[in-house]
Amino acid sequence: MELDGDELCLYVHGWNGRQSSDDQTYALDMALQEAGYDVPMTAASWASDTLNFWDAESNADDAGVRLGRCLRRTFQGRTDTRLRLIGHSLGTRVILEALSELDGDVVLDTVSLVGAAVEDTSVCNDGRFSDGIRNSADEVYSYRSEDDTVVCTLYDFSTFENGLGCEGSDCGGWWSTGSTPDNYYEVDVTESVPQHCDYFNPDRTVGCVNQLTDDFTATD
Repeated sequence: MELDGDELCLYVHGWNGRQSSDDQTYALDMALQEAGYDVPMTAASWASDTLNFWDAESNADDAGVRLGRCLRRTFQGRTDTRLRLIGHSLGTRVILEALSELDGDVVLDTVSLVGAAVEDTSVCNDGRFSDGIRNSADEVYSYRSEDDTVVCTLYDFSTFENGLGCEGSDCGGWWSTGSTPDNYYEVDVTESVPQHCDYFNPDRTVGCVNQLTDDFTATD
């Protein structure tokens, strides 16, 4: 794992994004630099390129465990490095699984879930990923858009679950009660994100990169 200076910012692509992960990482890097964040991005690639969404979910879980173990080996006991993870779409599942695997052994400074293709109950206090969020990150932000048809429509159709990246968490429904962890925040970016691939854009005519960088500095 590459480290430039005292900060690591890692990007995790989504479903069927492996071949384009370098291009996505470069686009995000350029957008963040234009917004004033000049730490080079590092790409995390995983076996996402499959037509079967359920296989992709399973691969995301496996990749998350490996990422968590890698972060533990590299950073456990170190306090001299600021750590940021950004995930898009199903890549957010990789990150959330990594937080669960870490179980507080390493605490990330910020986690950015962008258009999260995970269940809207999974981040609730009684949900699958709540302990990882609570124990393995200082701040976790979920950027959602109700115009994101991939999460709002296709994810629902594929999984029969509501996607977190559409209307946010649902912690008061039939299968979940209560709220989300205190260090978890949802950011509605519907007005600036018209589609699933528009969360970050180098020319920043659309997207939420400015909000991402603002939230980075909130924990500095």
